[in-house]
Amino acid sequence: MKTTRYYRTILKALSVSIALTLACLTGACSDDGNDDPDLPTDTLLDFATVASNTSSGSSFTLSAPNGDEVFTLTTSSRIAEAFTPCHRVLIQYTATAGQYADSEINLYGMSDVANGGITTGSAQDNDNWASDPLTMFGCTRTGNYINISAGATITGNPAKFAIVLDAATADETYPTAHIIFKSDNLMGALKTVYGSFDISPVWKKTSVKGLNVKIHTSAGVVESTFHKSANEDIRPAE
Repeated sequence: MKTTRYYRTILKALSVSIALTLACLTGACSDDGNDDPDLPTDTLLDFATVASNTSSGSSFTLSAPNGDEVFTLTTSSRIAEAFTPCHRVLIQYTATAGQYADSEINLYGMSDVANGGITTGSAQDNDNWASDPLTMFGCTRTGNYINISAGATITGNPAKFAIVLDAATADETYPTAHIIFKSDNLMGALKTVYGSFDISPVWKKTSVKGLNVKIHTSAGVVESTFHKSANEDIRPAE
């Protein structure tokens, strides 16, 4: 499967806006500011979970957008020791078996992303869901994770980047969660930020048919609806 338009867009943004830990591969860390990495034309880009990291190599698990089947990718490249199992990352790779299949891969780059699990709270406890604006590039669900790619003004790392379930909707078949982003410096540079958040405590409830995710963007609040057995629906929030 070739890289989709969405992933080509994110791949370009990734190459330009952040130095991939080219990786956080042991003995190959690079931060030379190269904005045009020499990557194969069939390079893929995915959010993934670190499954293992040993002296003989590393492995990752991932799912397709709106999919639940879990695939395992293995490589002889060892990543930095800081990336322990269960940590979410963004990887650049080529796969011998193609995208979204169990496969051996060549790992070309890897970037850390904001990690975390869904928590439950109220509007009152979360400043009425106030969030610094984001310029959205993409919001996807892969397996039990909501993945966010966006532009934001920051200097270093976000002061907060999280997903919070609105307690008032917790018992609904389509509960609502808010992406809350707080910059460390609103006068900082425009950079691309990435987050991948575990929603399994909500997603696995038998009473839940899907999840509404509200994101506060520079163009207003956008709502993405994810269904357990259908494609996502993205629209401006009313």
